[in-house]
Amino acid sequence: MRPHQRLWRQRRNATIVALAVAVIGLTACHSSPRSAPAPQQTVLPLGGLNHPAGVAVDTNGAVYVADSGNKRVLKLAPGSNSPTVLPFTGLNYPDSVAVDKAGAVYATDDHNNRVVKLPAGSNAQTVLPFTGLNGPDGVAVDSAGAVYVADYLNARVVELAAGSTTQTVLPFTHLGLPRGVAVDGAGTVYVADFGSKRVVKLAAGATTQAVLPFDGLQDPVGVAVDTAGRVSVTDYFNNAAVTLAAGSCTQTALPFTGLTGPESAAVDTAGNVYVVDGQNNRVVKLSSAPSTTPPACRQTVLPFTGLDDPWAVAVDTAGNVYVVNNASGDNRSGVVKLAAGSNAQTDLRFTGLGFPESVAVDAAGNTYVVDNKTNRVLKLTPDSNTQTMLPFSGVAPRAVAVDTAGDVFVTDYRNDRVLKLAAGSNTPTVLPFTHLTGSDGLAVDTAGDVFVVDGDKVLKLAAGSNTPTVLPFTGLKNPWGVAVDTAGAVYVADSINKRVLKLAAGSNTQTVLPFVGLGDPQGVAVDTAGAVYVTDRDNAEVVKLAAG
Repeated sequence: MRPHQRLWRQRRNATIVALAVAVIGLTACHSSPRSAPAPQQTVLPLGGLNHPAGVAVDTNGAVYVADSGNKRVLKLAPGSNSPTVLPFTGLNYPDSVAVDKAGAVYATDDHNNRVVKLPAGSNAQTVLPFTGLNGPDGVAVDSAGAVYVADYLNARVVELAAGSTTQTVLPFTHLGLPRGVAVDGAGTVYVADFGSKRVVKLAAGATTQAVLPFDGLQDPVGVAVDTAGRVSVTDYFNNAAVTLAAGSCTQTALPFTGLTGPESAAVDTAGNVYVVDGQNNRVVKLSSAPSTTPPACRQTVLPFTGLDDPWAVAVDTAGNVYVVNNASGDNRSGVVKLAAGSNAQTDLRFTGLGFPESVAVDAAGNTYVVDNKTNRVLKLTPDSNTQTMLPFSGVAPRAVAVDTAGDVFVTDYRNDRVLKLAAGSNTPTVLPFTHLTGSDGLAVDTAGDVFVVDGDKVLKLAAGSNTPTVLPFTGLKNPWGVAVDTAGAVYVADSINKRVLKLAAGSNTQTVLPFVGLGDPQGVAVDTAGAVYVTDRDNAEVVKLAAG
C-alpha cells in the first residue's frame, strides 16, 4: 500500500458515491466475466478539473462533481456545456458528493474530517453532526434523508438519520479501507472496500452483511446501484468498471475506454453510468446497455450470524450445516449449527474449547471436534449437554473425520501420522501413511478410503491397502480442507489460490468449481445432493454451491 494514507489520497483522491434509488434482489452468485454490447461513451464538458474524485446525478439529470484538487464542487445542468461552482466554503479536498430528492447537495470534506450540506437554492452550508471522522470518503443519502459515510481511516460506515444529531455505526464487519458507499430504494447499503478488495452489502435492519460476487477486483473504489438493482463498481488499479445485474451470476466489464485510475461512480434514472476518470481529470458517461436475462445462480451465502473466523465445515445427512468458528476478543470459539433450510442457528454445547480446527458428524448425529489448543478430540451426542473426550493421547490433532461404521480418524500433525479409533475401541491405531510433513485436511469415503491433505498434495489410502497414493491435483498452494462425495469425487479447498477443486473418481483432470469472490477458502464439505460448502475465512462466510 501507500506509505502515507492521506498523501496517497491527496494524489489519487478517493472515491465514491452513488446515489441510487432501487429495489434490489441481488443474489450472491457469479461465474466469469463476459463482454457487453458497446454503448456510447462521452466526456462531460467539465474543463479545468484537478484530480476529481466524486460524482452524483440527480433525478433531473444534473451532474455534480467533487473537484478535489481545486477544492470545489461543480454542477453541470442537463444540456449545459458550462458547469457552475456551488457555494460551498472552506473545502479542503472534497472526496465525494451526493444529492437528495429535494436537491440538497452533500460533500465529504476529507482533510477537514467533516460532511457538509448545501440545501437547494441556498448559499449557506451546514456541517452535519458526524463525530470522530477520519478521512471521510464516500457519501450517500437515502429516500428518507439518512446520510451514510464511508469513514475510510476508521474502517467503518456511519449513518446519520434525517434530523438526528447522533450517528450510528453500521454493523459491517472486517472492513479494510471502505471507499465508496451507495444505498438503494429498499435501504440496502453497499460498500466498496478498497482494503479487502470486495463489495459488501447490508440490507435495511440486518446485522449480517453479504459479500457481492464480483470476481477479480483489485482495488474497488466507487459503487453505484441503479433502479433495476444493477450494481456497478470502479476498480482503480485495473483501470476498469464492472457491473453485476440483480439476480445475475455473471459480472460484465463496462466498455469504458482509456480509464486511468477510475474513482467514483454514479448512475442516473435511465441507467447511464458515470465514472470519475481521476488521473485523466475528466468525467465520462456510458449510455445504458440493453438488458439481458441473467443466468441461474448456484452460489449462495448461508445465513450464519456472528461468524468471526469460520475454520471448518461439515454437513449431515439431513442437510444441517456445522461450522467451527474461532472467535476473537470476548467471543467464545465453538461449533455453530444451522438447521437445513432455516435461519435457525444453534451453538453446540462443547465446553472448554481453546482453538477448534475441524468438525465431523456421523450418521447418528453425533458431532466431533478437534481442539488444537488443548490437544483433545471431543464427541457430543445429539441434544446432549455432556461431551466426551475420546481416547486419543499424545496427539496434536488438526482434522477429524468419521466413517459410516462410526470409526473416528484424526490427523496428528506434530507426529506426522493419521490415527483411527474403531467404533467401541479405546485404542487408536496408526494408519500406514508415510513421510507426512504436516497433515491438515482429512476425509473418508463410503468404501473406507482415507484422504489426507499433506503439504501441497492430497494422499489417498485405499481401504485394506498399506500404500498411499498421490492424487493428480496440480498447482495446489496451501490446500486445507478435503471432502469426498458419494460418487467418489474429491474436493479440495486450495487456500492461497482462492479456489475449490474437484477431481472426479478415476480422473486425472481436476476442475475448478465456479465459486467467485472467495478470499481464503479453508474448510470444504459436500452433501448427499452434491452441493459443496466452503468456509471463507477472509469474508467470514460459509458459501454453498448448488449441484449443477
